[in-house]
Amino acid sequence: MTPQESAGTAAEAIRQLNHQTLSGEALDVTDVYDILADLSLLAGRLPQLFRQLEQLVDDRVEAGEVVIVDGPNAGDPAAAGAIAGHWLVAASGASGELARRVDAAQQVLTWASPLPSS
Repeated sequence: MTPQESAGTAAEAIRQLNHQTLSGEALDVTDVYDILADLSLLAGRLPQLFRQLEQLVDDRVEAGEVVIVDGPNAGDPAAAGAIAGHWLVAASGASGELARRVDAAQQVLTWASPLPSS
């Protein structure tokens, strides 16, 4: 699987989760706990990915392997790389914060359980 295919698979998985949790009928609080655990893990892995992508763009620009053919940075790959890098560094920090917040929500539910059936 290519990196592009992996990213598409991840995006599709989140779309499916959005659909599957829309009504929430088949879920209880322990399911939410488990889902949050996996989403915290996912979010915790994003900072590394964003840093690596930022480095990749920077390396390709520095090696002269990028051409910006149109848009506000046409002809200036260094500017485009710097701006993309800025946003990827910001995304790395934001995703780290996301992971911490999702983990905090999950931890609150550690001892939660559904009411027993009568």
